[in-house]
Amino acid sequence: MAVANISLNFCGGAQAVALEIINALANRGHSVTLITADKVNWEKIKDLMGFSRIVRREISVVSYDLVESMEKDPKNALHLVFSFLRKLFGAKKRYDVVVNSYGDLDVSVNFADITLFASFPFSLSGLFPDMAPIYLKKPFFITVYKIFRELFVRRPSGILLTNSIFMKRILRKYLGWNAAVLHPPVKVDDFYTAERKENVVVTVSRYVPGKELYKVLLVARKVPKVRFIVVGRTYDEGHLSILMEIRDSLQLEGRVEFLSDLPRKQLLDLLSRAKVYLHTKRREPFGMSVIEVMASGCVPIVPREGGPWTDILNEKDGLYGYSYHNIEEAAMHIKRLISEDSLREKISKRCIERSRSFSREVFHKRIIEIVESCALDSRTRGINPLSL
Repeated sequence: MAVANISLNFCGGAQAVALEIINALANRGHSVTLITADKVNWEKIKDLMGFSRIVRREISVVSYDLVESMEKDPKNALHLVFSFLRKLFGAKKRYDVVVNSYGDLDVSVNFADITLFASFPFSLSGLFPDMAPIYLKKPFFITVYKIFRELFVRRPSGILLTNSIFMKRILRKYLGWNAAVLHPPVKVDDFYTAERKENVVVTVSRYVPGKELYKVLLVARKVPKVRFIVVGRTYDEGHLSILMEIRDSLQLEGRVEFLSDLPRKQLLDLLSRAKVYLHTKRREPFGMSVIEVMASGCVPIVPREGGPWTDILNEKDGLYGYSYHNIEEAAMHIKRLISEDSLREKISKRCIERSRSFSREVFHKRIIEIVESCALDSRTRGINPLSL
């Protein structure tokens, strides 16, 4: 069997899902090959994500970390994409089952037996430009991608999976594709709650414009005497510098802190002490960080559009957290949770319990069922995945 992802070195949610798929299949006794565009930086994976090397066989095009090299030369983004497509193309002929965990590049939808959409397909970037990866927003790439899509994308012939009800609706509405929902796994047992919580609002994200982190600054202005801490992976140092300049101009340097590439152990400690989590990204496909903070006893505040609202909070305010339409609503919810400890503690307990619904065990059982059904019956190509 083979599991493919454009690059594990992004260290994001889609990469964590790929690693968990490999874990599940390997623990089941299957021989798994990892297909990526660039060589996996396992030291980086261990430090930022907590995963050790879990595959014996890896196939990649280049022998270095293309993600890090993209900061020096943006053209490497194109190299990354087309290297991945080249390796994935034809893989179905060599393996019993190929799982593509990076279906966002939807030109590859028929290159694998099972395709997982963890974010918006790139073909929809015209409708949702804020959802397109920043490293792919190049005129040349967009033109070439359109040509590739015309050549390769037909009606999907394999099993389609996606990570949320929200994304299922997007795929059906705009592409006419029907996908089964498979919520991503979270290492909930890694997280813990400190005996004493602090008046801290935390945000976990990547430092890129599309994550809308400027909202943290706008909310902080309206919530005095509370610390805001943003923890992010640095993909755009220029954007981080802009955020810090805006923070200083608003005279928030004493209350808003930006931390970069925090080791996992320190991240777990920070989350255990924070009272509230502020999610800034609208139309987030799922939001694994929301589950992580809930497992730490943080109460999440999320936009009322996206997976965190539909799939995690179950479109209900006050049960597992709160939603907001604007900055004023977000600030109002935070003020209330900070000032009313009894309310926050009740919701916090429900958050911890809710987080267990997204455990690794639940995910492993489901993905094994899907992959083994596909392996046992070649006729599963083209069936309705909802029947599995």
